[in-house]
Amino acid sequence: MDTEVSAVVFTPGGKRIRFITCLYVVGFLDLFGVSMVVPLLGHHIKSLGASPTAAGVIGALYGILQLFSSTLVGSWSDVVGRRVSLLFCILLSSLGYGLLGLSTNLYLFALARIPIGIFKHSLSISKALLSDLVSERDRPLVMGKFNSTSGMGFILGPVVGGYLTELEGGFYLASFLCASIFVLNAGLVWILPWKDNSDINNEGSLSSRATVVSSNAFVEIIPENMHWNLESKPVANGSEHYKTRQFLWTEVASVLKKIMKLACSELRDIFLVRLLMAIALMLYYSNFVLGIEERFGIKPKVSELRLTAEMCMLL
Repeated sequence: MDTEVSAVVFTPGGKRIRFITCLYVVGFLDLFGVSMVVPLLGHHIKSLGASPTAAGVIGALYGILQLFSSTLVGSWSDVVGRRVSLLFCILLSSLGYGLLGLSTNLYLFALARIPIGIFKHSLSISKALLSDLVSERDRPLVMGKFNSTSGMGFILGPVVGGYLTELEGGFYLASFLCASIFVLNAGLVWILPWKDNSDINNEGSLSSRATVVSSNAFVEIIPENMHWNLESKPVANGSEHYKTRQFLWTEVASVLKKIMKLACSELRDIFLVRLLMAIALMLYYSNFVLGIEERFGIKPKVSELRLTAEMCMLL
């Protein structure tokens, strides 16, 4: 079956470095915006009159949607290309945070979490994009820099969110600011030097001197007069659309089989430990501000400053 691949052709010089640097900025802004809002969610949902049970169910909605949508979005990204999928994920996440800023009742709050839960995979796609851009030898260094830059955003965001909560309607201001940051991120992704892959044929090879492989594989550096491409070839007719959809579901089924195989392998204990660590961290991070306010009467501004200090020590 013919499939469309995300071709990656780049120069080893300045353009590639600028492209990767822009992705670092995208990661920083992403977690900076999110970390302004996440610590305040428990406090806000309580102010809307939610019971602890309702707050827990609504809070779990995001994680459940992330669990089931990650495979779909990842496979979709392989089919349509990194640029389209990254833009869609960022813009729809922006919509979700904008709706969060309008949430004056529990129903709107739950509704706002749906697009975020489904499409908040911008960091995963950015990491896949970085994997496409660098060699296997340089990948650990580039990924480490990306994680560090994103972590800085995760540290600084609560400081800004804490100051905003001191203002009237602080949660709504933080949500709208987060949505604006995501729109800015989408604009940054849009102006990145993507190039149309009109020179790529149906077999996924280049007519010029280059090596083009699927989006999850190593990409060979080619001469300086070449450029890179991270977009999939546009489909031309209904038959191609059908092939694309069929390929998407084939990819999803393949990924699910691999996940099940890993879950039943000797690595299952490692994955279980990683899952429990992630649950513990998110429980602490999302409930810290509310818990310390209820027990000690400390304002969210001070709580988030302390949370930021703890994150700095972890970094």
